[in-house]
Amino acid sequence: LCVYHAYRRSAPRSWYWIIVLFPILGCIIYLVQSSRGQISRNPATGIAVQDSVRALEEALKFSDTITNKIRLADAYTDVGRFREAIALYEESLTGFMSDDPLTRMKLLYTCFRDEDYARVISLGEGLEGEKSFRDSEYRAFFAWALCYQGEVERAHKVFSDIDRTFT
Repeated sequence: LCVYHAYRRSAPRSWYWIIVLFPILGCIIYLVQSSRGQISRNPATGIAVQDSVRALEEALKFSDTITNKIRLADAYTDVGRFREAIALYEESLTGFMSDDPLTRMKLLYTCFRDEDYARVISLGEGLEGEKSFRDSEYRAFFAWALCYQGEVERAHKVFSDIDRTFT
């Protein structure tokens, strides 16, 4: 059943080998990864991602720096732990980093993924003056948030501005 499911889902060939060579354990791992929607090119990716998140958590405990907070927040965003990532990005936006456009754009993206569209709009409005924001893919998330909040005309203007050469 797992091989058939992998075939129907067009899973990578490595999953077939894991399921066939390790029937019980392979099926359990496949089903867990499949239920999470994490079937990827490398079957060990789900495990490796969790290990890297734990390593980044340990690095932050050892050295509480802005760089470590941002790295851990990026990892949390990658695994879908948006609330924790948002908290870390907000903690990073203090002192000399309070107006860092890249960190604010990452926060905007994470809020978008967390479906906090009002917050995305307020962050996007604060970033509108930044050249790096005008030329980035994060601006599309701002436009989608405008659309989801019912501000279709503003969203259309942002999408029209994005739709230019080399963007």
